[in-house]
Amino acid sequence: MPLIISGSPRVQSNLYQLSDQFVRMLEEGPDFRLDEERESVWLTGRGIQQAEEYFQIDNLYQSKYSELNRHILLALKAHHLFEEHRKYIIDQGEITLLNESSGRSLPGTRLQAGQHQAIETKESVKLTQEKRAMASITYQNLFKKFNRMSGMSGTVKVSEQEFNEVYGMEVIAVPTHRPVQRIDYPDRIYPNLEEKILASVKLLEEEHHTGRPILLAVGSVAMSRLYSNILLQKGIPHNVLNAYHIAKEAEIIAMAGHKDAVTIATPMAGRGTDIKLGPGVAELGGLLVIGTEKMVSQRIDLQLRGRSGRQGDPGASVFFASLEDDLIQKWGLVSDKILSRNIQRMSRFKRGKYQRLLNQAQAASDSHAKEIRQQATYMDESLSLQRDMIYREREILLNEDHPIPSHQLQAMAEQVFLNFLENSVINRQTVQNFIASHLTYEWLDLADEIDFSDQLSVKNYLIEIFQSELTKKRKDLKSDHEYHDFVRKALLKAIDVGWIEQVDYLQQFKQVVGTRQLAQKNILYEYHSEALKSYEWMCDYIYQKAVRYLCLSYIDTNPLGEIVVHFA
Repeated sequence: MPLIISGSPRVQSNLYQLSDQFVRMLEEGPDFRLDEERESVWLTGRGIQQAEEYFQIDNLYQSKYSELNRHILLALKAHHLFEEHRKYIIDQGEITLLNESSGRSLPGTRLQAGQHQAIETKESVKLTQEKRAMASITYQNLFKKFNRMSGMSGTVKVSEQEFNEVYGMEVIAVPTHRPVQRIDYPDRIYPNLEEKILASVKLLEEEHHTGRPILLAVGSVAMSRLYSNILLQKGIPHNVLNAYHIAKEAEIIAMAGHKDAVTIATPMAGRGTDIKLGPGVAELGGLLVIGTEKMVSQRIDLQLRGRSGRQGDPGASVFFASLEDDLIQKWGLVSDKILSRNIQRMSRFKRGKYQRLLNQAQAASDSHAKEIRQQATYMDESLSLQRDMIYREREILLNEDHPIPSHQLQAMAEQVFLNFLENSVINRQTVQNFIASHLTYEWLDLADEIDFSDQLSVKNYLIEIFQSELTKKRKDLKSDHEYHDFVRKALLKAIDVGWIEQVDYLQQFKQVVGTRQLAQKNILYEYHSEALKSYEWMCDYIYQKAVRYLCLSYIDTNPLGEIVVHFA
């Protein structure tokens, strides 16, 4: 997820409710297809036909229906790619996102381009305002802004190739302060979820009777609730640490290493926590970590194992898995038919075969996550280049001591006027409207001698008005310094408005560019191509806004005598 600064809200659309109602009628397969690996969903031919009939339109993919098409895709993603308790929770009537790696909640974080509002509509909670993206950067490109980088992690060794590819950094393993005494037992694999859950609970009961503290690691909030209900039925006291109980995290962790303690936790317990052993626990073998499923990343498994046996303490870890786990179902390299047959015949085969299947699924999940990070970085290259150019121009304007030459302002205005003349039907009315919206609010009775068929004549007339308005602004201000300060503010405002439009547009485009892959198109090429086109549009837009701000803005002074510009 990139870092995004959001700003002013958009006008709220009524298409969220309409699209949500439509999507609820669709059937997977005939009406839409789902690719969980690529995290994409799209309408089939029949689904497109149903959309056109439902919304009473002739062609869903006409440009005038682009917003409707976008909202349908957002609704499809909300229903089929965003699962409650894994990707988000509903907390006090609001959608709160979850960090998929740690399970921690991300209060205040919002999905962009309307996806958050689509999920809110799906869950029938209060619809929040969709905010415009004002600035965006990936973590990778943010880190690259620094001349020196370093970091520490207990699990980064398994990702050293990616660190070398992305940052050109070497990963060095530092020996532990004290020898590791933790025992990591082999994975225990079962044919189905029921057998796995029963086996993991049985081990927990056996170890709990000895007084040994246990950390039961689960993959989602939903599974934490399931195991909690089972332990309640068996009369085993325990604490639950998930996204709903962040406020009690320190208290729960402080007790998790004491005798008889049982803690059910999502992967959030695998980071930033140090479970200290209570009196007499070392003699019982230390903390036992029971993983109820293999996680989507090997690093998360290692983080959870690492809660036990810290600083030379004794401890143990063991992971339970089944062929019905989400990891296998989504990333296993076998078809559902073969998988179901293997479940029935599992006892006849060596467990090593299923351990390989498990490892392959986890490796595929890790590889997919790496591809997503790489794609986000590659996509950000266009925006990164544009960002550097825009920020450089802003820096020059902010630090420029000398006045901006009038011929540069006129050249900019001429470019705006030429764009208008080349892309409009030129007559008395269109020229009058252009003047009123860009140059002056004063009614001008256009001279009869203007030849509207002669672009040069019209352009010179517009330049004359532009220069006249700047002369008026100069007279209204007390000094040349104040005038040049006004010009600088107007240009900065134009750049900021144009850049926000560009960032916001590309954020929205990212939501839909993936569908072009279905037409055998390279989405990176499609994205960079569109980014270039929109950048050229943005430059023209900035010029246009600059002319408008220079001519139509109202200048005032506050009680301190400082210039206040009310931009048109």
